[in-house]
Amino acid sequence: MDIRSVFSSKGDKLIYILIVFVLISGVYFYVEGRVNPVNDIVKREMDLPVLLVIYDKSGPLIISYYMQNTHTKRGAFFDIPANTAATIRSLKRIDRIDTVFNTRSPGEFVQQVSQLMGLEQAPFYIFIDIQNLAFLVDLIRGVEIFITSPIVRVQDEEMLSIPSGSVLLDGAKASEYLMLSEDHENNTRWLDRRQRFVTALIRRMVAQVGILSHPKVIEQLHRRVTTDMNEDSLLTFFKALSLLDTENMGYQRLVGSVRLVESVPLLFPNYEGQLLQETVRQTLATLASTENAGIAFLPSKIEIQNGTPRNGLGSRTAQIFTSMGYDVVSVRNAAEVSAYTVVIDLSGNLEAAQKIAEIIRTNRVYSLALANEEDLNVAVDVRIILGNDFDGRYVQQIN
Repeated sequence: MDIRSVFSSKGDKLIYILIVFVLISGVYFYVEGRVNPVNDIVKREMDLPVLLVIYDKSGPLIISYYMQNTHTKRGAFFDIPANTAATIRSLKRIDRIDTVFNTRSPGEFVQQVSQLMGLEQAPFYIFIDIQNLAFLVDLIRGVEIFITSPIVRVQDEEMLSIPSGSVLLDGAKASEYLMLSEDHENNTRWLDRRQRFVTALIRRMVAQVGILSHPKVIEQLHRRVTTDMNEDSLLTFFKALSLLDTENMGYQRLVGSVRLVESVPLLFPNYEGQLLQETVRQTLATLASTENAGIAFLPSKIEIQNGTPRNGLGSRTAQIFTSMGYDVVSVRNAAEVSAYTVVIDLSGNLEAAQKIAEIIRTNRVYSLALANEEDLNVAVDVRIILGNDFDGRYVQQIN
């Protein structure tokens, strides 16, 4: 027998074995990704987006876009008011974004939200009605919410009584708290209540992931919600959620102006939605950053000084930073007119000041060394002094 032919035959067999192995592996991972796409995202340490909607018979009560970086384990929520203005293609008009909300056919609504956020990757979605929300809250043994003042209301011939302070709400009380409508309550207070509820719900879900991960619980929940996740994907999502750094969880709000369109009040996002999409991009970058992971999400307290003769510039600039989740604690006129816009770090966190400067595109960022003793006693992290080079959105080059 020719020895070369033997080796050739063995070599061919080895190649065939390798080809078959690669094909089987490829089919396995393809099927695995199709069956459990959430697991595929977690394995690749990609961004995990989930659109969470809590609704009743009248429509969405909460529309919250959740983003989690599965590598850094950091997450953030974007609150989207139901009356946000959107161009509804199927209706060929501008209307409320919740106009196309439909649990039986959620595709158009999910697409509208993705377009609003400026994201190409379609999120997973979980829609839960108010009755099944009560079931979820009872399942995780209540949600703990801080109530600033006692609530005593008679609604639908039933009394709702919730004391002030840190209160553990059961499912029924949580649903009533969320649906509570007060005549004197302004939009800001309603937004605050919504934010407190969502953050409290997620923190409790993280704490009780052992319950949520039980196979029978997953089966029950999957029947009670509308979602594009199968049971395996829902389980993987809960496990990914359990790793969330809840102390550094971000919460952003869509900010805009309300205008009447055919007698319907619609919330139009500032700067035609460009500001929201820029905020989304910055949030994703912040979540992905492994630096300063222990620092709270967007902690900076900002003071804005208007160093130009243009009235109202400081207040309009404050809206930009507020919409991005920053806390603008002071807006006032500068002591003198300034040609250039500067950002001053007063807390020793120069990186945070640089991120703030990037929002308005200025490279004039200075540290604590320039601050005087009076500045150091002010409860402000970053001071922005607007100059004549600022056009209301960005700093422009002055020749």
